[in-house]
Amino acid sequence: MIINEEFIVNEIKTGKNSSHLNDILKKAENGHGLTGTETSALFQQLDGKSLKDALRIAAELKSRTKGNFASLYTCLYITNSCVNDCGYCGYRGSNKDLERITLTPLQIEDEARAILEMGVTNAILIGGTMPEELYKGLIVEGTRRIVKGTALSPWIEFENLSPQTLRHLYEVGARHFVLFQETYNRAKYRRLHSNSPLKGDYDARLRKVDEAVDSGFRNIGIGALFGLQENHVFEVLGLYHHAWYLMGRGVGVCISIPTLKPAPGLSISSHGIEDEELIKIAATLRLALPDVSLALSARETTELRNRLFPIIDQIGSGGTPNPGGRTSHKAQYRRGDTQFRLSDTRSPREVIEHLATRGIEVKRFVKWQPQLF
Repeated sequence: MIINEEFIVNEIKTGKNSSHLNDILKKAENGHGLTGTETSALFQQLDGKSLKDALRIAAELKSRTKGNFASLYTCLYITNSCVNDCGYCGYRGSNKDLERITLTPLQIEDEARAILEMGVTNAILIGGTMPEELYKGLIVEGTRRIVKGTALSPWIEFENLSPQTLRHLYEVGARHFVLFQETYNRAKYRRLHSNSPLKGDYDARLRKVDEAVDSGFRNIGIGALFGLQENHVFEVLGLYHHAWYLMGRGVGVCISIPTLKPAPGLSISSHGIEDEELIKIAATLRLALPDVSLALSARETTELRNRLFPIIDQIGSGGTPNPGGRTSHKAQYRRGDTQFRLSDTRSPREVIEHLATRGIEVKRFVKWQPQLF
């Protein structure tokens, strides 16, 4: 079992009662990672000075394992049509105010070129969910055009692609697959996706990541959407165990920690995340899993991202959460037809300039190096 909820609950209880925070920080400083119980204790007990110490160690570990480098990524939406009805998403099927758009292969290539012109070299191909037969050809052709016609690296993030389509995408040149579990709490997942026919199966979503690995992908992105539930330590440990499982399969892992943001007609309440809480989440994951990559999207504020840049190696920038938002459908993007709202609106060039002042060099791609066993 990839995610054993009973085991995680026991780790939470044991970690809460641990009195060895200083020993855990010293162990983390050695760069060999932490156990699940140690990760639980670290997250639940970090506060004040200990959080400052954790951030210092995290920055040292990031420099040691990844160097003083970062890579920029952005999302390239190909469609906002969706049969699912996730209450936290502006693309949900019940949102009747949204103009539905699906790009052509040529429009996808135009978006890719616009992304390159901004100074970003990694693009997540993403969109709302449709029956696979309606858009698998578009996804494959769009990927092929990006690989053959641009210097952009395409990352694939679609939840319902068959193993055959995943293998086809690998054959045309895609090397990264991304799929967030959203929440590792099984009961919460079921409630959130009860009206989402292509997203309602918790275990099928976990298996899809395995199918991508079986199809040849060796760079896997996972994530949890913080704000869907109050129990943040459970999500941290879910990410921890999922990452360990995937590293055990010999792949490089990138963990994303996005927070729930306003979206047009948002229909669920958010368990708001304070800045210090997200900093704890990022620091804990860096100390517990020093060899994974950590990604931080532009959902978060400029100030918060600046604080976290020393421990992050994948940085979202230049996003337009709507199909064609940079080229063919700028008007829809400008009027707010988006999946969610971004907080850090700096251009990639501005982000690169800021990173340079921190001694961080932006490279085309920073490897999601798997841990060796």
